[in-house]
Amino acid sequence: MNIFFGFAPYIAFFLFMQVVSIDAGLWAALTVAVLNAGRDWVRSGSLKVLELGTVFLFGALASFTSVEHWEWTVMAVRLAVDAGLLAIVLISLAIGRPFTLQYARERVPEQYWHAPLFLTINRRITWCLRNASRGTCCRRLRACGAMVARYRGYNLRARSGSQVHREVSGARAQKGGDCRGLRAQSRLTPSEASFRAIL
Repeated sequence: MNIFFGFAPYIAFFLFMQVVSIDAGLWAALTVAVLNAGRDWVRSGSLKVLELGTVFLFGALASFTSVEHWEWTVMAVRLAVDAGLLAIVLISLAIGRPFTLQYARERVPEQYWHAPLFLTINRRITWCLRNASRGTCCRRLRACGAMVARYRGYNLRARSGSQVHREVSGARAQKGGDCRGLRAQSRLTPSEASFRAIL
């Protein structure tokens, strides 16, 4: 159950983003993350890697959005959050403290904390979450790439259509000018027409 509180800010973010707005989702997630970290600090006197990383992640995103007045798309902000979660998981593995280890120690007697099997299980669980986060980020990136490709294709078709319209309009204008010239020449007298031909 305690690890559920670690992911509570992400749940709050997605809920508020869908119901209210992206800005509200970021600030709601930051509020839940700070409360969650404060709760854990009061109980144990220490902070977990996931909780601390989540505070920094949503604090940075919320501050950046407010200061720069950045307008996120849903796809872009989800990619940023997923990438941040992946970074937290990778950092916890890099420092040799898988973030699931801190939650597991709350439910396992201290005599098993340094057992090879206990450590291996937590590393594998963290790696599974890391692979899930990486897969989510890859899907977001592919979706963003597809959106960019469609946008460029739309602009290319729009430019091509405008160019064709200008060419057709120019051809019509030129044809109309030629027709007007022919009509003007037809109204000339024989002597004037001979004079124009000489010129």
